[in-house]
Amino acid sequence: MADTPSSRTTLADLCTSIALLQQAVESLRGDVAKIEVTLTNTLAEQARDIRELQKDNLIRCAAQDTMRTQVDDHEIRLDALERLAPAIKVVIWIGGVLGISVIGLIWALITGSSQILFR
Repeated sequence: MADTPSSRTTLADLCTSIALLQQAVESLRGDVAKIEVTLTNTLAEQARDIRELQKDNLIRCAAQDTMRTQVDDHEIRLDALERLAPAIKVVIWIGGVLGISVIGLIWALITGSSQILFR
């Protein structure tokens, strides 16, 4: 092959193009490395967030179990109170009748329509 000025120019252009391509490839490698670091950091943060959410979920599940137990205990107590309700109504009625009779007695003593005699 003959060494002509046009072939030297073409060879120089090719070398320049290759150098530019090598610079572009190095720049892309740097960009890819930055992207890898960013993705690694993002994945680490997401993994940390997932672990925290799992811990929170376990805590909430334990709290929910405790609350369920408390609700069950309260339901048992309410059932016992519901069974006592008729007896409580009778006691309240008797207390009301006695209260009204005491008030009637006091009123009768005040108005003089009755007396208390001690012997």
